[in-house]
Amino acid sequence: MTPAQFFSKYAFYAIINGSLSKVPPSITLAQAALESGYGRYATGNNFFGIKADASWNGPTFCSDTLEDYGSGYVTINDCFRKYATPFGSFRDHARFLHENSRYDDLFELPFNDYQAWCYGLKQNGYATAPDYAQKLLNIIDSNNLQKYDVIAEAIRTLVIVAVVVTVVYFSAVLLKKKGLVNLPV
Repeated sequence: MTPAQFFSKYAFYAIINGSLSKVPPSITLAQAALESGYGRYATGNNFFGIKADASWNGPTFCSDTLEDYGSGYVTINDCFRKYATPFGSFRDHARFLHENSRYDDLFELPFNDYQAWCYGLKQNGYATAPDYAQKLLNIIDSNNLQKYDVIAEAIRTLVIVAVVVTVVYFSAVLLKKKGLVNLPV
């Protein structure tokens, strides 16, 4: 699968998750591409290399992985989370970031500041590769993935507006029913 095909296939998942979770789609897509080799290594539909730690209650698989602990890469065998579908992996990625306090500062960043998100992920220990942030930036910039952040932010805004309009409308209807206001609703 080419990078363009990969992003075309999974952009919808990233946009929906970004709209709901505040994780920029550019970040989600770049991490999915990098961690899974554009889907080639998404064993168990794990697109993000998320390990199965003690907090994980779902299915797992074990595999060799490369880690850099400061003196170069070493191969270790570790257990990873396994998902029934790719969407499950994308959804869990956002949940994983939200549930781990070490990533809290990322959600204080502007939604469209993908550069800061890349460096924050590396700084907060998402991956051991010393050039992890730069790899993500290269994927985002060379594939114009930040365009998906704009779409997700627009959807978030539309949802907020729709909720406000709905609340105002039903409040007016309720107030009219109670005889507290005389509105043409």
